[in-house]
Amino acid sequence: MVIIVPAIILGIIIGFIELLFVHADQDFRGSKWLMHGLHAMLFSILFIFINMNVDYVIGVLGFSFNYLNYIIYLVVAIIAFIKISGAAAGSGKVVREKIWHTLFIVILITLAPILWHYIAPVCKSLINPMYC
Repeated sequence: MVIIVPAIILGIIIGFIELLFVHADQDFRGSKWLMHGLHAMLFSILFIFINMNVDYVIGVLGFSFNYLNYIIYLVVAIIAFIKISGAAAGSGKVVREKIWHTLFIVILITLAPILWHYIAPVCKSLINPMYC
């Protein structure tokens, strides 16, 4: 079974946290701030979807060897780190995003499947439990 709604919920939450860090680090104003936020949320959702559905991704890739799921987690973490750092650099500003902000977001993305176990009860109480 593919997990979609939890990936979206966590992606929005983590994307929002990233947005707050970027706003604090680079002092974005207006549409740049909003566009970076939407960009951050979309990529957070994608990365979290991969991490929460690692068995599905392994099936799609067609590979099968020991510890492949951990390799996928590592690759997603590296790509997320590069993406977050690159988005800050591509904003036209001198790269001022603090490294610990980037690492914190990457850790949240990597630990999303574990974090969901703590957030799921809240989700089930707020919306239809079928989606959580």
